[in-house]
Parts: sequence; C-alpha cells; structure tokens
Amino acid sequence: MLTEAQERQLERRENSFFMLWLYKRVRKELLSEYERYILCRDCFRISIYTLAVISLLLPLGLFLETALFAVIPNVVFITKWRDYLQQKSLQPVKKSVDKYR
Repeated sequence: MLTEAQERQLERRENSFFMLWLYKRVRKELLSEYERYILCRDCFRISIYTLAVISLLLPLGLFLETALFAVIPNVVFITKWRDYLQQKSLQPVKKSVDKYR
C-alpha cells in the first residue's frame, strides 16, 4: 500500500510521455500498485539521467558517446522490466529455434 505522497507522485508521473511510451512495451496489467510506483520512480530518474547526458555531451560533439550513454541504459532498463514481468507471469518464452521443430 502506498502513502498519500507516493500515490500523488504515481498519478503525476504515470501520465508522462516516457511512461506512456513504456506502457506500450511493458504490460501495465501485470504490475501491482507498488510495482507501478517503482517503475514510475525509476523512469523519472532515468529520464533525468538521459536528459543530463544529452545536454552535456551533444554540445561537445560527442555523438557516439551520447548514443552509448543515453540509449544503452534505457534499453537495459526496459529489457530488465520486461524480463521481470515475463518471469512474474510465468509465461514461457519461445525461442526462435522452436518454430522449426
């Protein structure tokens, strides 16, 4: 159960652009209220990190470094949450090799 402050944060952050984009990739229905709060909190933190990296490295002309330090953490973050939800729902992940058997 969330505190009142956490509920207000969840309501504000859940309608952000990044969260709406993330809910297309991570199934919201499988998350409890507390897990949604943790996901929103972590998304807020990683979006601040990404914006900071972009604002620091792009003006210096470091395009490759910007891509590495901004894109890779986001991909890892989304992959970890997707794997967690697959494990939680106990849905077996089919491998591409199984299609040919």
